[in-house]
Amino acid sequence: MNILYIADQIYRSSGVSVWCVEICEKLLEWGHTIRLALQQPDYHNPYPVSNKVMLTTIDEVYESLENATWDVVHINGIWNWPYHKVARIAYKRGIPVVWSPHGSLTPWALNHKRLKKEIAWVLYMRRDLARASILHVTAKSEVEDMRRLGLKNEVAIAPLGVKFRWSVDELREIKRKTKRKIILFVSRVHPKKGIDNLMKAWASLKHSSHMKGLDDWNVKIVGNESYPDYVRSLKKLSVELGVAKDFEFCGARYGEEKDMCYAEAKLFVLPSHSENFGAVVVEALANGTPVITTKGTPWGGLVDNKCGWWIDFGVEPLVETLRASLALSEEELIAMGERGLEWMKREYDWTTIASRMQSIYERLLVAKQHN
Repeated sequence: MNILYIADQIYRSSGVSVWCVEICEKLLEWGHTIRLALQQPDYHNPYPVSNKVMLTTIDEVYESLENATWDVVHINGIWNWPYHKVARIAYKRGIPVVWSPHGSLTPWALNHKRLKKEIAWVLYMRRDLARASILHVTAKSEVEDMRRLGLKNEVAIAPLGVKFRWSVDELREIKRKTKRKIILFVSRVHPKKGIDNLMKAWASLKHSSHMKGLDDWNVKIVGNESYPDYVRSLKKLSVELGVAKDFEFCGARYGEEKDMCYAEAKLFVLPSHSENFGAVVVEALANGTPVITTKGTPWGGLVDNKCGWWIDFGVEPLVETLRASLALSEEELIAMGERGLEWMKREYDWTTIASRMQSIYERLLVAKQHN
């Protein structure tokens, strides 16, 4: 099959970038022709991509679309005008379109720069999405977002995957050798992520007469600090709360260095307002670390698989959950992390996910040939 992938850019801290590159590389291994067309091809910190993936710009693929060269077009992201142009040509030429909003239709996302999005929705975005052959989502919660907006298309669920760097035994050894007791946050440092709630919860525990031994713990904040005013406000808050020495802002980490952050941590916390998926949850579990996250994320499976906590958003639920998790022994936390790792191996391996997408594309191609 000839498959055209459309995306904004490929950079290390983007779940969309990871999705595009990993799926494209698997499909290439299986003999398909893949081109990844980007709106912004020259990002300064790109996600690693093999030279087998043909990279180009969106401007350079319009002619091949007009000539109906492609069997399937897969658009990743919404709102961008070039995506509309790609979709318009594909629909005109009868090329099946798979469209992945990647969380852009959640209530929280829609409220960000709301007026511009409402205008785009009326002018072209709703019609573009409604004409897609299949809407692809990474979690069931996104299906609800689409139905609420009146989109009735077929929806395919295929999550982001993960690579597994270490075995169970290697992870167990890393965790036992790590003397520091670390609570880890990994994601971009952004108001959406609820880091202020984590600080307030930690301060509540530190100032509680019932909690002992917290001086042995510290909280590492790992992620892109592209909102400097927000970072400064968080550091100021940590001083006001009396927990500045407990919080370490580490900046972004990538590759093995980031995986080691996960592996050395005793707990991972993602206290977000909203996440359509939350790839960092997969990464934490793949490195054997139990997770605390909110019901603003689609991770109720943490409870089912006994590898973490899925809690209401807010300071008090976080206080109570941290209190309970910190009371567990190291061996209990390691066992939780290992259950999470096994879950990830069953359901979130890239080969499994790419195979699911390949089946979707093949079905669309067969339907096209019979029309």
